[in-house]
Amino acid sequence: MTTTPEPGSIEALVEASIPPKTTKAGRKTFAETVEEFEKVATWLTDGDQPALTMLYNIADELDRKFTAALVAQFGLVYRDLRKREDGGGTDPADEVAEAMKAATAMRAAAAAAVVAARG
Repeated sequence: MTTTPEPGSIEALVEASIPPKTTKAGRKTFAETVEEFEKVATWLTDGDQPALTMLYNIADELDRKFTAALVAQFGLVYRDLRKREDGGGTDPADEVAEAMKAATAMRAAAAAAVVAARG
């Protein structure tokens, strides 16, 4: 739900300084480019669906209101999906498993150091 800013407020000033959205001939929306990307991204699997859904949602937001934070997030998700084209990228489950292994190894090393220090 959007609200109208109070006249004279900072929000009203910011809103007034943003030019109205215009569509130039031949220019596509972010959502349209994501649709085109999905059509040609034959390497994506069902496991990529959450990231693709996030990309669509960010694109919809960018089409409504363009912010640097949204552009940065869009770029991160898009590049991650593109990395998968060459078999690159990583499965998030693999990253979590690796982090858990590293944490377990560090915990074991810390416990061994405590035992040795008491020793």
